[in-house]
Amino acid sequence: MERCAQNCGALLFVVATFVQLTGLRLAGSVLGGGLGSVLQSANLNQHKRVKMAFKTKVVLVVLLVALLIGVPPGLGQQPPADNRDNMYSVWLKLSMMGHNQSEIEGILTGITGQQLLRLKNRLRRDVLATLMQLNLSSEIELSRTEQDLVMIREKIRSEIRFAGLENDRILPRMIRHKFGISLQNI
Repeated sequence: MERCAQNCGALLFVVATFVQLTGLRLAGSVLGGGLGSVLQSANLNQHKRVKMAFKTKVVLVVLLVALLIGVPPGLGQQPPADNRDNMYSVWLKLSMMGHNQSEIEGILTGITGQQLLRLKNRLRRDVLATLMQLNLSSEIELSRTEQDLVMIREKIRSEIRFAGLENDRILPRMIRHKFGISLQNI
C-alpha cells in the first residue's frame, strides 16, 4: 500500500509539473508571436496548441502505463507476512464454517508438525482464556443442580467446537485441571 501511495504521489507531482510547464510554454508562444503576420501567428499558435495537447496525452498515457506496471495486482489482497497469524485465522474460519478438527488438519497440509502443535497450543490457551472471561469458575461454585452442570458443560463444548478442537485430548485435561470439572462424552 505504501508503494502504491508513493507511486500515486509521484504521478500527481509529475502531471502537475508538466501542466504548469506546458501552460507557461503556451503563454510564451502566445505573447511572443507578434513577429509575423496575424494570420501566420494564429496558425502557428493553433499548431503549437494541438502539438502540446498531443504531447500531454502521450505523457499521461505513458504515466498511466508506468503506474499499472509498477503496482502489482492485488496489492491489498496479499497475505500478511506472519504465517502463524494467518494459519490461526484460517483455522478459526474453517471451524466457524462447520469443519471439525480432522477436516481442518486435512485442509492445512502445508504446515509442519511443529507449526500445527504451536497453533493448537494457541487455540487451547484461547479457549481457556475465553472460559475464564465467562467467569466459569464462579458458575461452577454457584451451581447447585445437575441442570446447572449440564449448562456449564454445554458452554465448554460450544467453546471447544468454536475453536475446532473437538478431537483434542489435551484440552479437556487442561479444563479439568483449571476448573475442576470433568468433560465426559464431548
